[in-house]
Amino acid sequence: MRIASVLASCSIAMAVTAQSPVSIQLVPWAEGFFDPTDIAHAGDARLFIAQQNGRVLIVTDSNTVSPAAFLDISSKVVFNAEQGLLGIAFDPDYTTNGLFYVHYVADDSLGHRSVIARYSVSTTDPDQADPASEEVIYTWPQWSDQHKGGDLAFAPDGTLFITFGDGSTGGDPLNASQDLSNPLGDIIRIRPEIDSTYSIPADNPFAQASGDTLPEIWASGLRNPFRIAVDPVGNSLWIGDVGQGGFEEVDRWPLDDNSGPNFGWRCREGFVDFNFTLCDSDAVYVPPVTVQANILNGGSWCAMMGGRVYRGTQYPRLAGRYFFTDYCSGQFRSLLPGSLGSWQEDVLLQSGPLGLVCIDEGADGELYAISNFGGKLYKIKDACPMPMPTIIVAGDSLICSAALGYAWSVDGALIPGADQQVLYPATVGNYSVLADLGPGCILASDTVLFQPVSIAEGNASSNFIVYPDPANDAFNVSWDQRTAGTVSMDLLDPLGRPVMHRSLSVGRAALDVAGLSAGLYIVRLTFPDGVVAQRRIRLL
Repeated sequence: MRIASVLASCSIAMAVTAQSPVSIQLVPWAEGFFDPTDIAHAGDARLFIAQQNGRVLIVTDSNTVSPAAFLDISSKVVFNAEQGLLGIAFDPDYTTNGLFYVHYVADDSLGHRSVIARYSVSTTDPDQADPASEEVIYTWPQWSDQHKGGDLAFAPDGTLFITFGDGSTGGDPLNASQDLSNPLGDIIRIRPEIDSTYSIPADNPFAQASGDTLPEIWASGLRNPFRIAVDPVGNSLWIGDVGQGGFEEVDRWPLDDNSGPNFGWRCREGFVDFNFTLCDSDAVYVPPVTVQANILNGGSWCAMMGGRVYRGTQYPRLAGRYFFTDYCSGQFRSLLPGSLGSWQEDVLLQSGPLGLVCIDEGADGELYAISNFGGKLYKIKDACPMPMPTIIVAGDSLICSAALGYAWSVDGALIPGADQQVLYPATVGNYSVLADLGPGCILASDTVLFQPVSIAEGNASSNFIVYPDPANDAFNVSWDQRTAGTVSMDLLDPLGRPVMHRSLSVGRAALDVAGLSAGLYIVRLTFPDGVVAQRRIRLL
């Protein structure tokens, strides 16, 4: 058998002990945004960035920001505090109907109001919306400049989720989030119609409710659900709920469960009681999936920025993880489904940019994050984006793809000393390898079931003899000296680990193996021209 020299040259022994944990890096993608709030795509390579001042800009597939705004409604929005243009979502049929939706705060005679409006793209320029095409779909009055929610997202069935905060400056003094006669502190679900109206989905939890209960409400008990994400693959609506000062929450609810979840605010914050005045003692509150302690409660977070589940294809290690971050710390975490309804939570980036306000995806499922500190857009990448190492079965050897270092295992147990690119196992087992692919990047291969076969003689090794076999404390090796130069001899134990090495210059050698354990061994000769020959011998 001949092993290419390029493979042999990569076999650098290094300390490889454990696979690197999943981590990410933020790669600058575009900049120059002014108080950005949201990211969206229209089914193509463009990214649309909503700014709080009422302008929507386009990032092209060449990472440039178009100088002209896609939409400018700055004359309509109230731009201060937590008010302005807060969210944007494109109709699922945008490629045919050219419709998209925005969530903003506007003036009215009594103060301010939240507005859900629909616009059309220009019929002549795909990078320009028609500013005269506005159709107001839904409005609700607001009494403060805080906690507006502001997100909107389409479900697979074409219904539209819209988030509203409790509308207060703190503590929800009106207990609006528990009051079903208003949408504050709620997520509503509507079906936009062809005109400027909407209908109530028949399966909404309060579609048939009497009295002043709003039939639009789908979920309640939220403080400020600034960012939500629909994940059809996981049948989930994910909610990032900004906390009061105790805990920052991630909430989740199945898309097909229309029972009307109540996430607890202001009665509860996180997993603990907050203010039970005016609360129903018999109510069932849905606990969060996870919480992070606020900086006022001994933690390091200040405002939850809910994110998105990674469904892209560039980074397999990120698949299925729900990403979320914090406005103050820039720490990125993820949630990955575990067994029996559990969730695995990991820190992916300890400290990122400040002022992160949104994590969202492009049309290809790749994730982006944007900060209003400096107005920068980042692409989220696996910090270890290398392909997973692969194992090739080549006769009686296992060969790992090229790496800087290796650590082989069999049946889940590390093989001491097995740190080369090529392994020569002599026993049946499930083999895998950890491969060092660079700084902070150690990845594990899949497991390969290996069953040794007899070693073929081959022309190059027809006179390669090992005797006696079996042997006690010594045995002899002889071979034809094919070319001038030194022959490298390695004795490998049953797990392919080298236990003896000799450099030989004549066609015969006697080897002392006293002290070695009994068992099956492999004698491997590497000739000066790169040809490798092997024989087995049993030591008694």
